Amino acid sequence: MRGRSRSSRHGSTGNFLVTTKPVIQVTASDFWHIIARSSEDNSGPRQQERRLQRLLMKLDSDEIVSFNEWFGHFVREAFFYRLWGAAWLIGNGCSDDGFWDFRCWLVAQGEHIYSSAIDDPDSLSEVVTRKDRSSTLSFSNPAMLVWAEKLGKDESDLDDFPQSWGSNLGETPPDEPFREDAGDFGMQYPKLSKLFAD
Repeated sequence: MRGRSRSSRHGSTGNFLVTTKPVIQVTASDFWHIIARSSEDNSGPRQQERRLQRLLMKLDSDEIVSFNEWFGHFVREAFFYRLWGAAWLIGNGCSDDGFWDFRCWLVAQGEHIYSSAIDDPDSLSEVVTRKDRSSTLSFSNPAMLVWAEKLGKDESDLDDFPQSWGSNLGETPPDEPFREDAGDFGMQYPKLSKLFAD
């Protein structure tokens, strides 16, 4: 993990929090290592969230902020219609908010599954099962709550959390929109379509 200084934007208001204090930066490699450790027991998203919370408690507050920056970065980087179509097929529908939740879940699956799904969303057929159609694939990043606990803050102080990214809900993905048609789904996602065939 490397030290640097930065100016950061935080909160939903888009205000800037300027600091000259050296910040310990979690690298992308560090980030994926922490995610991998949080999912070692492969016991489900809620258990992984708790394990990640314990791992983040071992970091200092600046490292937690840096971890959160990477989490948001990778969620935003997965903003493609081709992936949204896969989420729609898996969940039998997927709203804007649902696609954000799905991308958070995808990041929590680790670097290999995440990267494979970006390149080929149909590869998720090796990760999900039919029971996932009746559940919401989501993951709650605990970084903000851990940061507050480390600094002795309460929920009313969470707006102070330094954050340079925001939701891209309402924006338009850069690729071609998917069509909600069984035939099109079958061509674009043959493995997922077979898995979730009625």
